[in-house]
Amino acid sequence: MERHDIPSSLAHLTGIAQESIQGFARLFQPIELDRNQVLCGPGQNGRSIYLLTRGILHHYRKSAESQAENDNIHQDPTHDKARGNQTLNIYLPGSYIGSPARLLAPSQLDYVTALGPSILLATSQLKLQAYCQKDPDASQILFAIQQATLQNQLRLIEMLHLQPAGRRQQAMSENLGDYLGKIPRQVLASYLALSRKHLGRLMHEQKATIEK
Repeated sequence: MERHDIPSSLAHLTGIAQESIQGFARLFQPIELDRNQVLCGPGQNGRSIYLLTRGILHHYRKSAESQAENDNIHQDPTHDKARGNQTLNIYLPGSYIGSPARLLAPSQLDYVTALGPSILLATSQLKLQAYCQKDPDASQILFAIQQATLQNQLRLIEMLHLQPAGRRQQAMSENLGDYLGKIPRQVLASYLALSRKHLGRLMHEQKATIEK
């Protein structure tokens, strides 16, 4: 099983002492989220950095309708939060969320919630800034994380905005792999800017092609 921890996520870096990487890793503490629990909400984005080690996170923007239903959502744990929301990203284990550079852009309507029980490693901006002053290599580590996050965002833009619907669905299936079946259909449809009916037809066609 692939490991998802701080040292493993930085294993590709060269020229940085292992002591610096281990010191960076010690800044992070594990946190657990239950299904539908909010990690980031309005006014909170960009204050911390997280590494998802287990589970799936849903980054979305609330629609006017779902914003109005917010009280009911928190009172009813079976409420379908995804309905009417615009999916901006789906985070899998190994993903970094947020950074001092605010790569998760702050918005009054953006949320990141857990699609199921999830575990993350978390630290604060203040701890990161203090460590960067203590160890110059830490700035290179943060820069590498920011670059990797930016590259992922660019790939996401290409997949969601520069490809026809069939290719978007195929790329999503390849990207999510075994996690595909754990994500609600309405979240996937919003992710691809498709109707649920259209997405269902594309997935049926893909399955039929594979079975031939």
